[in-house]
Amino acid sequence: MLQVTTSPQATRVTWRLKSASSATANTKSFQFARPPLFDTRLLGLVNPQTKVTLHPYTSVPAGGNGMDNECACSSLPDSVNAKGTVLYAVLPALPAGASTVNVTLPGFKPMTGVKVTS
Repeated sequence: MLQVTTSPQATRVTWRLKSASSATANTKSFQFARPPLFDTRLLGLVNPQTKVTLHPYTSVPAGGNGMDNECACSSLPDSVNAKGTVLYAVLPALPAGASTVNVTLPGFKPMTGVKVTS
């Protein structure tokens, strides 16, 4: 986890996805979004006090197919190496005074006690 920053308007998560080894890893096999989308919309921030989970903002494009195909989050790269790729997501604002969150990503262990900055 690189950073969780909150304001009265929104919360921004910036993080790095990288290979656990020196080999390149295919990221399209991970399910961070519902198929056929390849973004990080299933990232979750869990407030440890309220147990409420927040997810990135999504939107339905005007004149589109009525599906929420747009996300205020990163698209997944085709692959990552040991250096990794920085990704982001914009979520609803956390409650005032929130100092830590738990971060969830499908296929990974939850990251607990991640510090929140304002």
